[in-house]
Amino acid sequence: EPAGAIFEDNSGIIWIGTYTDGVKTYNPRENRFKHYYDDAPGLNQKDKNLITSLLEDKKGNLFVGTYNYGLKIYSPPDKNSTRYKIRNFNSIPGNPYIISSNRIISLSESSQGDIWIGTENDGLNRYDSKTGRFYRFYHNPTDINSPASNRSTSIFYDKENDLLWIGYLEGNIDSYHIKSGSFKHYNIEKYKNPAGSINSVTLIFKGEQTGLWAGTFEGELNRFNPHTDSFDRINFKPAIGSGTIKNGIYSLFEDDEGILWIGTYGGGLSRFDVTNDSVKTFTEVDGLSNNVVYGILSDNLGNLWLSTNKGISKFDPKMEIFKNFDVSDGLQSNEFNQGAYFRSTRGELFFGGVNGFNAFYPEKIEENSFFCMIRGCRVARCGSDPSVLISNEVFFG
Repeated sequence: EPAGAIFEDNSGIIWIGTYTDGVKTYNPRENRFKHYYDDAPGLNQKDKNLITSLLEDKKGNLFVGTYNYGLKIYSPPDKNSTRYKIRNFNSIPGNPYIISSNRIISLSESSQGDIWIGTENDGLNRYDSKTGRFYRFYHNPTDINSPASNRSTSIFYDKENDLLWIGYLEGNIDSYHIKSGSFKHYNIEKYKNPAGSINSVTLIFKGEQTGLWAGTFEGELNRFNPHTDSFDRINFKPAIGSGTIKNGIYSLFEDDEGILWIGTYGGGLSRFDVTNDSVKTFTEVDGLSNNVVYGILSDNLGNLWLSTNKGISKFDPKMEIFKNFDVSDGLQSNEFNQGAYFRSTRGELFFGGVNGFNAFYPEKIEENSFFCMIRGCRVARCGSDPSVLISNEVFFG
């Protein structure tokens, strides 16, 4: 089943949110899966278990956003229990004190411990972890201190400045100062898009060296300038023989040298040098497996691993050489998903796709040339290395 969100909790357990089959956990130390599935009667199984976002708060609670069934909170077992306590929060018309929508898009936790929730069409929500109450923030055209839109696409919490950054479907960005409770609106300079096109914000990203960025569906990259308190659109300067970015930005990654790598929807992989705004693009012509790049991760040697619509590509940035892997190498499918990628603290890479998810240690791949395909609870070892796994069967329980 498709995997849509992946992250590692404080204990090293990997949590995977799927599009159709709920939440799974994977314990790398035990090579064991657990499956968390909502089978309550009277509800569409697919809708209940389509997971859009995952977040672990400071107390170890797991927040699960779904596309049609609201918010779920999994609280870890205490000394008197061995089971997770599950709470469901659903929108009820006429009740202003609960979550505003059942279609959750993004989750983020503030330093205060509150959970901020972006919805598809029904504004921004704040979950007060102390009282268990929800507070709603709606767009009001007559109130400047309200969200720019009710349709959020991305939420990013900037701990350094105690700011919540919100991207919207219409292409606007807000910052929300949590202590003062004030919104600030930013207009992103737009290209001359075709009539009727929507330049949605696809993601907000902050690099340790390069600062805050916002990518859009029309391929615009915008850098936040703290001196002018504005977002500046990057006017890319193509390297010789290389085109500019013309497709939607799906992923951003900052390497150790401060280079920003950009994964696009149909335009391949781009290397962006923030010191001079130069960009060099790599596509299928250069050896990339596919021009749709969903996720970008690095290994300990500085290689980039890219999930695409035609397998996984390993890219050596210094030699500019690609090595591609597909289903014949053990991948769950050749098609992967946006947002479903993660690197654990142990250096293991996870990529989710339309038929499950793969997990592997990059340094082992050359030796075994076979990936770990994780789809269920029965896992068989492959190759000569006992740390590399592959599953060929689906067994949930």
